[in-house]
Amino acid sequence: MVDKNMRHTSRSAARTRLTSYKSHRSGFSDSREGLRTTSGTKNGADRRLNTLLPTNGKTQLLISSIIDRHVPIKQLSRKELKVRSKPWITPAISKSIQIKSNQHKKYIKSKDTYYHIKFKLYRNQINQLLKVSKKQCYNQYFHDNITDGKKI
Repeated sequence: MVDKNMRHTSRSAARTRLTSYKSHRSGFSDSREGLRTTSGTKNGADRRLNTLLPTNGKTQLLISSIIDRHVPIKQLSRKELKVRSKPWITPAISKSIQIKSNQHKKYIKSKDTYYHIKFKLYRNQINQLLKVSKKQCYNQYFHDNITDGKKI
């Protein structure tokens, strides 16, 4: 089954859509395997589960297209990617950074030493907070994954 929107899209968009189908299919088959192994017995419930979960590619592609239509994969913006790549920057620290940049703008506009001193103090406090937060974040990450060498 071909999606109507897929006919009018470029090749790169079609490739992106197909890769999203592949990711849905791989996740779907993993969940199917997990469900199949949790039952453990070959009783009637296990056979019914196998009939509910399709094994052929066409049905999985159909289910993947339905999933993509109703729960689309969202592309993250550059700003969102940057924020997610630095988990030690909390919303409070982010707000403080905005206040610091406003202080800097005030200093640049007025060239007043009061705003310059205020900006420098705020900047130094935020840098200290960032160092502490980053250290705590990595310490927590390594403490949580001490037994899993692949994640370290």
